Amino acid sequence: MGGSEQSLCRWKRQFGQMEIDDVRELRQLRQENARLKKVLAERDLEVEGMKELQAKKWYAHDEGGKSRKRRVRVAQYSAGGVAVCHAPLRGE
Repeated sequence: MGGSEQSLCRWKRQFGQMEIDDVRELRQLRQENARLKKVLAERDLEVEGMKELQAKKWYAHDEGGKSRKRRVRVAQYSAGGVAVCHAPLRGE
């Protein structure tokens, strides 16, 4: 195991009074915290994407590719992407 003497002293101060089980639990908690931070960051990106999509106007197209100028709703959000439903909004 390599490392500087300064690192060894710091580790002793930080972990010297802890039992082995405490150190293991701390390591697991840090790993879980890192995982949860990643999940939260991904969720924040997904929410931001949904906000951007919601701000856009979506129009349905007929078989010829021409726009009918009818707004459509975003039907489904998922981690893999967003599916757009080509159904008119209520009241249109």
